Amino acid sequence: KRSVPAPRVEFEPVGIVQVDAPTHIKAHAAFSLCASQEEVIFEWTQTAGPAINGPILSTGKSSVLLPAYSLAPRSTYALALQVRLKSDPSKTSTSEITFRVAQADLIPV
Repeated sequence: KRSVPAPRVEFEPVGIVQVDAPTHIKAHAAFSLCASQEEVIFEWTQTAGPAINGPILSTGKSSVLLPAYSLAPRSTYALALQVRLKSDPSKTSTSEITFRVAQADLIPV
C-alpha cells in the first residue's frame, strides 16, 4: 500500500483588489495520488495586514469571500491556507497568497 503524499496548494490569481467590491480568493489542493476534496481539511489564517474582522476566514473550504469594505484601502494582506488530509493529519501543506487593496474611486455627488 502506497502512502499518500502531502497535497500541494495552488491559488487562483486575485488581480487588483478593490476596497468597495467583494474579493473571492480560491485555492486548489493538488495531489499526486487519488484523494477527494471530502478527505481534505482547509484552514485559513491571516499572516499580514490590518486585522480582518469576524469569522470571515473560518470557512473550512478551499475558498474565502472577503466582503466589500472588509479590507483597508492601500494595505497589503497575506493569507495562508493549510491543507491537511483527514485520513493522515501529518500530511499537510501550507501556502500563502499576498495581495494589495486599492483605494476606492471617488464618485462626485
